Amino acid sequence: MSKKAVLLTIGNEILSGDVIDDNSNWIAKKLFSLGVELSYIFVIPDTKEIIKKFLIDYKDNFDFVITVGGMGPTPDDVTKDAIAEVFNVNLEKNNDIIELIKKHYGNDVSEQKFLMAIFPQNAKPILTSEKNWAVGMINNNVFSFPGTPWLMKDAFLSIEDLLKDEPIFKTKININCEETIFADIMTDICKKYPEVDVGSYPSNKDFRNVKILFKSRDKKKIIECRDEFVYLLSKRYTELEIS
Repeated sequence: MSKKAVLLTIGNEILSGDVIDDNSNWIAKKLFSLGVELSYIFVIPDTKEIIKKFLIDYKDNFDFVITVGGMGPTPDDVTKDAIAEVFNVNLEKNNDIIELIKKHYGNDVSEQKFLMAIFPQNAKPILTSEKNWAVGMINNNVFSFPGTPWLMKDAFLSIEDLLKDEPIFKTKININCEETIFADIMTDICKKYPEVDVGSYPSNKDFRNVKILFKSRDKKKIIECRDEFVYLLSKRYTELEIS
């Protein structure tokens, strides 16, 4: 069975449009490159009960639940609280992270900075690449990251090997005709090759520049599917241009 994941992007600022959600796009691409199928992306508010509901609904039915956002020390950051309650553990200061904070800040250390060392009991902290700070955490199959893009990306790289699965292959073609010309061909192709995910994406105003994506774990089938689609379309549309 291939590994599957759910992504929870957490933040009122995303829902209000004040911040653009670049994190979801980056994580989706990263998971694809690791061979993990991303089944859902949800954007939810900084509300503890809602976060808990999504965690309860998905953590036992998917290999991974990835959360992004709500990991800071301010009152609107409630992801750690929600995860602690879902796993029925307490929040506590992690002594290893306390030591990292002391080392990182030196004479500027303060009790306020130690708020960043609070994690659910038994959580495994995810460190930065320089291993001088903990910005994320692992609780069973729930991987949690901060919403700050550069911190999220830096921390994510350290846990890639824990997610990796067999590769998913992808190929694409660009064609110069409208979707209406090949919709029925694509329908038949999808039925013949159920192991291949085929998607059509017009890219200009007159819909005559279309990208077709083929994705599958079966490298042989993906090539067969693509080539048969091109063959059938070329018989119908003699002015076909492919790039």
